[in-house]
Amino acid sequence: AVPLPTGGSTPCTLGTLSTARQAHELAFQFHIDEASMADLRRLAAAHGEPSLIPEGPLDRLRGAMVGAIDLVFEHDGRFHVLDYKTNALPSLADYAPEALVAAMDAQHYRFQAFLYTLAVHRHLRQRLRDRYAYATHVGPAIYLFVRAAGLAPEVAPGLGLWSQHFAEALVLGADRLFAGASA
Repeated sequence: AVPLPTGGSTPCTLGTLSTARQAHELAFQFHIDEASMADLRRLAAAHGEPSLIPEGPLDRLRGAMVGAIDLVFEHDGRFHVLDYKTNALPSLADYAPEALVAAMDAQHYRFQAFLYTLAVHRHLRQRLRDRYAYATHVGPAIYLFVRAAGLAPEVAPGLGLWSQHFAEALVLGADRLFAGASA
């Protein structure tokens, strides 16, 4: 019964979503020709996301990106990634929407949400073809931390919920970068 931060004009909860508008464990696979992690970090920083792409020893991505998204759902004409997390955070205050950004970045979940959004973008582009437009069809990614979602809504609304709508230019730029073209 927790209201989801979809940005839509009508309220949305998991309990009110039609099963016809849900895809559970949506599997995806896409090929990455060869993408520089440094280029991806520069692209993210240019779109206001300097900490989105994790640092690490990997300098290039090449091969198949394979995964499964817990839930993709459609609401008000927009498709959303929804991922469930069971992390035990130190205090209830750590589940506040503003505080969850730190937990999301510590576990690289924002990067995961970005990759899932990219996968949904590619899926919709393939399925809808000429009718597809990122701005129209892709909504914010939502992460639901099940240990806190729905607790004390009158005191702390949005507890256990994180959401972010990734900039269209960032997603399309990464799509081009992963396809081997310069972003």
